[in-house]
Amino acid sequence: PPEEALEAVRDAEAVFAWEPPGGLWAACGPKLAYVSSMAIGTEHLLMGGTLPPYAKVSGLRDPQASMRMGLYVAHAALGIALGSPEYAIQQKKGAWASGATEIPVDPEQCPVGVMGLGCMGLGAAAALMRLGFPVTGWSRSHKPAGEAGFRTYAGNGELSVFLKGLM
Repeated sequence: PPEEALEAVRDAEAVFAWEPPGGLWAACGPKLAYVSSMAIGTEHLLMGGTLPPYAKVSGLRDPQASMRMGLYVAHAALGIALGSPEYAIQQKKGAWASGATEIPVDPEQCPVGVMGLGCMGLGAAAALMRLGFPVTGWSRSHKPAGEAGFRTYAGNGELSVFLKGLM
């Protein structure tokens, strides 16, 4: 039960968690030095409340998961670039109108924005760039210069600029 978990972490120096119960971080004492996610990313750790500022936080990085996410996103982007949604509608109607879509086929004419530039977002962006899609990215916090390899924006102040660039 969550109450027992909250009691058990009072003297913890490290916590490994996935979707922690609410109030977990407030229940941890000042010995807590390290919090690690048991999954890719760290967003879910906030389910336990505000993380203590003195604890170091880390998440898993799985190159295979990043590569698979890149393939999945590339598949979706290619489908859009090639007009697959429109052709699926035609198929459902039992009608075929070759060339009826005015969707660009050239990936260079289909800008893609990636929101979230952790290992999954960077994997998706890399796969898209290999296919010729122009990529821009946005994340809540600034990334080190050159880490992404494409134009990036960060924070709420740059979100509208990022989105306008995709129109």
